[in-house]
This record gives sequence, C-alpha cells and structure tokens, in this order.
Amino acid sequence: MSKPTSVNETWATLAPVIDAHGKQSKAKEQNANTFDVVRPPPRIGKEAFECNNGVTPYPSFITDIVQLACHNSEASPEAVALNVVVFFSALVGREKLIYKWGDTFIDARPSVLIVGKSGSNKGISEHLVKRIFSDFEELMKKRDKDFMPLDTRSGGLNSGEGLIHSLRDEVEGEGVNDKRALIIEPEFSKVLAVSGREGTTLSATLRNFHDGIDQRNTTRNAASECTKPHLVMMCHITKEELLKKIKSDDIANGLINRFMIFHTSQIKDVANPTPAPKDQVQAVVNHLVEIMDFVNEGQTMIEADDFLAKFDSIYSELRHPKGTLQTQQLLARRCKYVRMLSMIFAVMEKQTLINEKHLNMALIYVKYWGESVSYIFDSEVQTVQHEKIKELSQKVLDAIIEIHNESGRCTKTDIARYFNSNVPSKEMNAALSVLLETVPPKIKQEKGVRTNGGVAPKLYEPVL
Repeated sequence: MSKPTSVNETWATLAPVIDAHGKQSKAKEQNANTFDVVRPPPRIGKEAFECNNGVTPYPSFITDIVQLACHNSEASPEAVALNVVVFFSALVGREKLIYKWGDTFIDARPSVLIVGKSGSNKGISEHLVKRIFSDFEELMKKRDKDFMPLDTRSGGLNSGEGLIHSLRDEVEGEGVNDKRALIIEPEFSKVLAVSGREGTTLSATLRNFHDGIDQRNTTRNAASECTKPHLVMMCHITKEELLKKIKSDDIANGLINRFMIFHTSQIKDVANPTPAPKDQVQAVVNHLVEIMDFVNEGQTMIEADDFLAKFDSIYSELRHPKGTLQTQQLLARRCKYVRMLSMIFAVMEKQTLINEKHLNMALIYVKYWGESVSYIFDSEVQTVQHEKIKELSQKVLDAIIEIHNESGRCTKTDIARYFNSNVPSKEMNAALSVLLETVPPKIKQEKGVRTNGGVAPKLYEPVL
C-alpha cells in the first residue's frame, strides 16, 4: 500500500478501526496487511540462560538454578530466574549495599508481577528456589546463632494499616528490627480488588514500601511506625484477571508501573518430574553462602566507565518507551530498574564494579518486560489507533508551522480549517497532546486574548 501524500488521504486510510457500534470498519480490512495480529507469547532472550558463541550466561548463580529447576519439570525458565532475583533481593536487604544514584540510593527491591494462564504452573517455578533459600537459612542458623531468617509471607494483603503494623519498629519487646520481608501473592487480583475500594490505603502503602519510604500508622488502636522498610513482592495473576481488574487509577497513580510485569507460559509437558539432585542443590546453596558473605561485608557499588557510556547512549530510548500511552506509563520506571538489575547481577558475581556486561544482561530482562507489557495490554486496535495518531500529529505539526508562518498565530479553529474540518475533535486533541507531551515538546500552548466576550482561544506555536 503506497503511503498517502496528503493529510486527507492519510485520515481516510487511517480512519477509526472500530465504529461507534463496535463493528469493524473497512479501514481495518484495508490495514490488515500492515499490522500482524498473530503474536507469540514473549520469551526472554536466550543469552540469559544458554551458551552463546562460547560465552557462558551470567550470573551463574541464576543460570545454575534455572537449569536445575527446569531439567525435568514444567517450570518456566523465565519464572525461575525472576523468583531467584526476588528471593535474593529480599534476603540482601537495604543496609549492606550502597549504590548512590544522584541524590538518592538504589536498593535491591524489585516488585515483580508474573502473568500467565491459570494452570500454567507459575507456582512450580518457585519450588526449587524456595528450597534453596530455605536450605541456606538452615545452614546459616547452624553457623551463626544470631542469624535472622527472612520474613516470608504468602498472601494476606488486606489493608495498608495491617501491613505497616506487621512491620512496625520494635517498642518494648513488640515489633521487629529486621525490616526485610518477602511477600508472595499468588492471587494479585485480590490486591487489585482491595486497592480499588473507597477509603483503602493499601495502594498508597504498597507504593511507599516499594520506594523504601518510612511509614506511619495513625490508627487509634494500632498506632505504629515502620522505618527503613525493605519489602519485596512476587505476585501472580492471569492475563484475563489483570485486564478485568486493573483500573486506570492503578496505572495513573503508579501502583502497577512499580512492578516489572512478565508474561510466562508453560513450554513443555513433563508427566513424571524428578527432584533436582541433592549434591547439585547443595552446590548452589554453598554458592549463595559465598555471595551473602560478600554482601554482609558491606559493599559500595561503583559504575564502570563502559557502563556509564552505554547507559548514556541508550538513556533516551529507555526514558521514553515506544508504544501506546498505556504501554509508556507501564514502562516509565525502566531506567531505575535497569540500574537495579545491573547491581543485582554484579553482586551475584561478588563484584562491586557494575560494568557493561551486567548492563547488557539487565537489558535482556527489561526487553522481555517491554514485550510482555505489549503482549498483555496492546490489542491490534490499540496499535492501529496509536500509529494513526502518531502520523496525524506530524501532519498537525506541519499545519501549525505553516499557519503560524503565514499569520503569526494559530488556533485550534485554524488547524481544523486547514484540514477542511475532516479531522474529528477527539483525534485532533489526541494529536495535539502528543506534540505537547513529546520530550522535548514540539509545540507550546498559550492562552490568547478573549474578544467580544467569548472564550479566550488557545494559541499553538511550534517549538523549533
């Protein structure tokens, strides 16, 4: 299909793909060859787990567990790896590693949401990981009588007040000093339901815990304070539940985009799974002991020159993700997570220098995150509409430049006339919003002078 040469031809070709009655329009049929409607489930890059051109995957602590867990079971390699990252991050806490980022710090505190079909064995992928970390704790208890095991919980997120109270500072023998907590929530749909209730504080509390902010509970019968929390979450939900339960507020207020969202799927049937060999499990446990001994010494993380150079080159792309507005919102925290994952991978190798190798591995996970978000949330209709508005916004920018050059001012009415009133107001507003929200903005909007008692017009001017 040849590219339209005029804006009216563009609009005719990219007309709304769904009409007011929900019926498919001819435009969708005309564009069917442009958008591929068949999407395979996303998978993490094979470089994460498989030897590539003689290069061994890293960190080996993750790949060893993935290979053990998936050798003769239905566990998902991606889900196993993510569970390792979450369990390890919760175990590390926030006191031992110092990773300065501007005027703040990055802690190993990821929030992960695994999305998959019901019965796709999301839970199986954490079994061996739980066993390894449990064996580690038993070994450490024998070695150190003062060892504090990780507070691991399953579900039970019913209120923000209750969560704060359970992690409250110790006062007169009640409360806790160790603020490390791992919450495994196999029914994240319940969390979304509770968060949507009027008057609930759960959403705000989870957002603050993710950010490591001190929290106070002023409830009359349970007044308490939680300082320096380190809450890590691993949550599960089906795609259908997520799309049904999620609300625009959950995205707009930042609850959902604090989670790295990964779609996982079962890739093989195993009728008779076998347990991982004890000696190999013990070897991984011993490896974890070595890593945690390194962590407990207290480490200051440093970004290598090659890390900084590559991060600088990809920053703009990370900071401004492509895709629909919803996709952009859900991936808004990629920059922080890339640094967080890079740090985690460096620590797993007992290194304080975060280099380009660690960054490259983090980018593999972040790419998988982006593909998962697109797979879950972006329908063909949304993609068509997004591309339509992007193309229209460029045409509107050209119109604003031409109108402003000719008359020195440009109103929305002027733009509408330029297109012979063939562009619906809703789509025009969307195109103008794209131009205003682009970084840096391509146009600026100012309030004009009211005349004859009417409403003051909005004036648009290109930013050149």
